[in-house]
Amino acid sequence: EKEERHVGVMYCGEEDGEDAYLYIAYNFHWKEQSFALPTLSEPWNWYQVMDTENGFYEEEVRLENQKQCVVPERTIALLVGRK
Repeated sequence: EKEERHVGVMYCGEEDGEDAYLYIAYNFHWKEQSFALPTLSEPWNWYQVMDTENGFYEEEVRLENQKQCVVPERTIALLVGRK
């Protein structure tokens, strides 16, 4: 039996009449992990806004690779979908 120590969760909804996308990557493993990201329709992109290693970023970081993100060991990362 294989035990996983990471999980990604996507939340979808509406905020002020607009679609809203939130993805939380939980890495409880002692090694960095790669997370497959849900595909967003055009013109949406994933931006990383914070992680537990660095806190909230001064500027959101648009992910170059929109299909996956790498999260350091024992870190939680927060991503949002933006137009």
